[in-house]
Amino acid sequence: MRRIYGLKSTDDIKSEKSIEKILSQITLEDVKNAIYRAEYIRRSKDKADGIAVGSTFIYSNPDFSIHEFLKAVLEDCGDL
Repeated sequence: MRRIYGLKSTDDIKSEKSIEKILSQITLEDVKNAIYRAEYIRRSKDKADGIAVGSTFIYSNPDFSIHEFLKAVLEDCGDL
């Protein structure tokens, strides 16, 4: 993250200033691409690592589910 977003090794990546610097560089296309990558990762993930809830598998790592929320928001806005 530091290299990609131009942060120094001494920068606190959780500080408001660093988060604002990172967010100012992320585009809507970046978010859309991240959603598609997350869907691919979820499809290729071993189902044994998750818990079945109905027809959906839930994983302990939230990185595997936040994309669903973002996708729903973008679909509602007509941007996806």
